[in-house]
Amino acid sequence: DRFKDASKAGIVIARLAGNKWLNGRPESELGNFLLGPKDQYTEIVDKDLKYLLKVLDDANRAGLKIVFTMLSLPGSRWLQHNCVKGKCTQQYDLWRDFKYHKEAANFWRDLARALKDHPAIVGYNIMNEPCPERGTPLKLRDWYTMDYKQWSQQVKDTPADLNLFYKTVIQAIREVDKNTPIILDSGFYANPYAFQILGPKVIGDSKVLYSIHNYEPAHFATGQNKGRYGYPGDIPTGELDGQDYEDAQPPFAPVEHWDRKKFDSYFKVVTDWMALNQIPANRIYLAEFGGHREAMGLVEYFKDSIDFFNSKGWHWSFYSYREDDGFPKMDYELGTGKLPAVYWECSKTYSCEKAG
Repeated sequence: DRFKDASKAGIVIARLAGNKWLNGRPESELGNFLLGPKDQYTEIVDKDLKYLLKVLDDANRAGLKIVFTMLSLPGSRWLQHNCVKGKCTQQYDLWRDFKYHKEAANFWRDLARALKDHPAIVGYNIMNEPCPERGTPLKLRDWYTMDYKQWSQQVKDTPADLNLFYKTVIQAIREVDKNTPIILDSGFYANPYAFQILGPKVIGDSKVLYSIHNYEPAHFATGQNKGRYGYPGDIPTGELDGQDYEDAQPPFAPVEHWDRKKFDSYFKVVTDWMALNQIPANRIYLAEFGGHREAMGLVEYFKDSIDFFNSKGWHWSFYSYREDDGFPKMDYELGTGKLPAVYWECSKTYSCEKAG
């Protein structure tokens, strides 16, 4: 039903993250979809693969093309699916041990073999929002104000080297599928500033697209806002605290004026990288952008975002279209107001669509 409604709304491509799906086995846990139990990958779970193929068939019948991505891989279980006694933490072993690079490559080889001929599939997005920058003792606190290239040199040729990880996985995929485009998120959660250290020559594949996620300025677009900032306007930029935050600690995020012109300067790091590496516009995919639906000025922010992406000739997709009933902050069909009690009741059983 979601695929059909998306098609009617004019959506032509959807990016799906199967790790969020339950696989119907009472003994399984969230995050095990396709992979099986944590850190024990041996082969793709057959029942999960059959379900995925059914979903892809549904998408194809609705006229949608699919980019498939993984939130978790061996050695990197997604935060929400890596919980002990209610405490959830992101697993970072993938960036600390090369053996997990090999296991991730084995998984993707198996998955590509199964999906390569499906008519709905248009891209393999190897990993959603990798962040080796947070997974080693040499942590990078802020991508905006700190020396990204210096950090990358310190982890070069180690398991935290994202280029080496991608090279290993791509080689495995190409053993079984020579043609399907492969989509690579940049580092620090697919941040545009992480393009500085992406190495197309190291990665070595001409059918690769490079992917960005943009929720900047996050102090405006996400739950950090709390009514503080509107668009266009002066907004803190980057990972650091805003100076007016309660319990904020220096150094503080620089405050900058965000409007349509800011997009040109903010994304210059990507366009410079494209020119340096001779990457054409059709190999850039702005795979996620969005904002809190109650943020003041969000409609104008979206218009300016889309205008900029189109001016550059980049592919793009927004986040999100009815992701699930329990995450309404970026479900734009709900409007800008507070949700009624009936919504929270139907969200407990993921049945809000049926309830109308």
